[in-house]
Amino acid sequence: MKLYVFAHLLGVIAIVIGWVTIIISISLHPWFSLYDNALSDLGAIWVSSNSVFNVGIMVASLFALAYGCNLTLKLKRPLSRVGGAFFCLSSIFLMLVALFPEGTKPHYAVSVAFFLLLILSMIIISISTLMLNRSWGLAQLSLGLIALIFAFLPWPSVGMLEVSILSAATIWLIIFALSALKGITR
Repeated sequence: MKLYVFAHLLGVIAIVIGWVTIIISISLHPWFSLYDNALSDLGAIWVSSNSVFNVGIMVASLFALAYGCNLTLKLKRPLSRVGGAFFCLSSIFLMLVALFPEGTKPHYAVSVAFFLLLILSMIIISISTLMLNRSWGLAQLSLGLIALIFAFLPWPSVGMLEVSILSAATIWLIIFALSALKGITR
């Protein structure tokens, strides 16, 4: 049981590292505005101290990948495992966001792939949870669908879109981890 709890903490640790990285990077760059910038502008090749953002995102992606691999291996339902595999892929693309920062050719593609794979993993895992427990599954699925809707709404900036999706994903992951620790998600 202790190993199972630790495995779910990996996802929470990934989120904490990601948000702390974003907050520290914003504090280092007073020019940054959520109304004018994408989060990855903080790690752009032309930005001083861009390594703070890129290394932090890289570390967060490693914890997220470990969490996703755990989901894929430990969850029993095939649909949950597929969702875990998509979570792993999203984590790999998050790592690529750090390896190919803003200002490099692949950046836009890997960034979009990260967000789309993350949302897809949230929805797939939520559907699997819904088959086991209606209330936990609906809570998770609602957040996955909210993140999907966010992706297609017009936003004043890419940064606001990213923060909105990441906020929904943060709440989703906490709810998913709680449902798993209560034995609801398999």
